[in-house]
Amino acid sequence: MCTRFYLDDSIPELKNILEAGTRGSLAKHFLTTHGRPILTSGEVRPTDIVPVIAPNARGQRSVFPMQWGFLARDQRRTLFNARMETAKEKPTFRDAWIHPSWSVKHILRSFYATRLTCV
Repeated sequence: MCTRFYLDDSIPELKNILEAGTRGSLAKHFLTTHGRPILTSGEVRPTDIVPVIAPNARGQRSVFPMQWGFLARDQRRTLFNARMETAKEKPTFRDAWIHPSWSVKHILRSFYATRLTCV
């Protein structure tokens, strides 16, 4: 499973999107509660905070800072690995699998893992 990806801030079309993910009250909230910056370039690892494109309350695409991974059912752990063969059956990943419009789009150029290259 691919758990890391790379944000390339040199792509002109992404500059405004990446900047939008660092503005606003939610960005300030993440900085206050997590004490870590929102990453807008370089390697992204599980639990890092990055800009993503997701539907807002009105269903329109917007940019939000989010933590990379799924929050576990106990609300205390972040999960980021799922087998494609069983993701739709696991409670943590099921809704995102069944309702793909609820999932988010990460602003990235490539995924990678230790033994496997994902593109």
